[in-house]
Amino acid sequence: MWIEARRLEGGSGNQLELPRGAHRFFDFEFDQYDSPSNVTIGQPVLVAGRKRWLDRKLSWHGDNMMERINLPTEAQGGYAYHNTFVLFRRRPGGAFELVVSPAGSDLAKAWLASAAGFGKVYRIGQVTQRLAGFIS
Repeated sequence: MWIEARRLEGGSGNQLELPRGAHRFFDFEFDQYDSPSNVTIGQPVLVAGRKRWLDRKLSWHGDNMMERINLPTEAQGGYAYHNTFVLFRRRPGGAFELVVSPAGSDLAKAWLASAAGFGKVYRIGQVTQRLAGFIS
């Protein structure tokens, strides 16, 4: 699954808004969509190269009715996410590889084209033009 990240939320600028139901991709169950507050859904294991993060929250944010994942910041060994595409790839053992590519790059275009070929490109929410997609 990839997500178009134009600008991230949160004080550290590391909260990526996900399409509703994205928790299923990360193998979590959640049905508290009527909660007006923040609810932690789970903590998927993220990996990038030799780096591994066990404490990245996937949450429901009732104030804006979106699911969000807290990505590792640059200070935590993560990436700068502004104007990128963020790919989460399933890895053996239940972890998810984190791959970040600049918007407009050949790699981001390939992810978009692949998802479009499968008919799996979606808008994130109702008030944004950001996209998400699924590739095999």
